[in-house]
Amino acid sequence: MGNMNVFFSPLEQFEILPVISFYLNGLDFSITNETVILLLIFFFTATFFLVVLNNQIQLYMLFLIDGKLSSKLFTKWFYP
Repeated sequence: MGNMNVFFSPLEQFEILPVISFYLNGLDFSITNETVILLLIFFFTATFFLVVLNNQIQLYMLFLIDGKLSSKLFTKWFYP
């Protein structure tokens, strides 16, 4: 039947396993399965927010500009 994953305990599916292991000066810098999952979730969430809030990002960028330019852009944006 080939190579089947057999779990002997329900908690084995949550085991943190190193995907890429490397050592530097005696310290273990490993990329684990949890790291990969967290990075995927982060990039999916960031992409989702960038797509959904694409139009509003331009509005929020106006508030990061300081000085006279900000007031000119603000008045042109809200009071045409």
